[in-house]
Amino acid sequence: MATNNQLLLDAIIKQEMEGHAENISLNDFFKFYSALQILKEKALSYDEINEGITERNNDGGVDSIYLFVNGKLVKEADLANICKTNIDIEFVLIQSKYENAFLEEPLRKSSRLCRNLLDLNFNYESDAGQYNEQVLSAFELFKNAYVGLITKKPKLRVNVYYASKSVEINPNVEKQAASLEDDISAKLPGSEAKVHFLCAEKLVKMAQEKPTNVSYLKKTEAPLSTSDQVFMALTNLSDCFDRATREDE
Repeated sequence: MATNNQLLLDAIIKQEMEGHAENISLNDFFKFYSALQILKEKALSYDEINEGITERNNDGGVDSIYLFVNGKLVKEADLANICKTNIDIEFVLIQSKYENAFLEEPLRKSSRLCRNLLDLNFNYESDAGQYNEQVLSAFELFKNAYVGLITKKPKLRVNVYYASKSVEINPNVEKQAASLEDDISAKLPGSEAKVHFLCAEKLVKMAQEKPTNVSYLKKTEAPLSTSDQVFMALTNLSDCFDRATREDE
């Protein structure tokens, strides 16, 4: 029998999904929603959250990947514009499973992924068959940023988040999480590696916190970019009016 927190989380996910502009599956929306909650304080845009969600095939068991340097999302290894003092690098890996339990297998997959791609000798081309391009690009971006800033003695954190509808954590799953942390630390000595479990109760509490005000509007055409920070897109005026006059916004 489902617990109150699981029932509330189901209701939250389904209601949030109704206001979502894109037509996607419940499982795919949970990937987006959990990443949005986890990174709420980063104030990322809808597109920035979506760009970090990996493809399904050959994703190594990780559903979303994000790199931050000094709290800023890094999309390209352009180190010229990064402050060169008090460097803080955070590599975020998220697993989002719309299931009623935390399982060992997703953590095992993440361990294999980190043992392979956190090896600074990893070769993009040779691993192309094992992992998809988006995953390889994300880890290569991390490698280039970390190696490029290494003489600045950066503080390095690798945070792995596992979100599900579970209400408890099996001891064997906790052991597998500890093994994942050890695998990351072995590849990146001096780093801070941590696995965070987000159960139904935590996700409900996060949803009840003051939300980030993000509105979803359907685009009539693909957005145009004039720079890395400026985007222009067309949408229907009626959609803008409807969104601006909604009582729950």
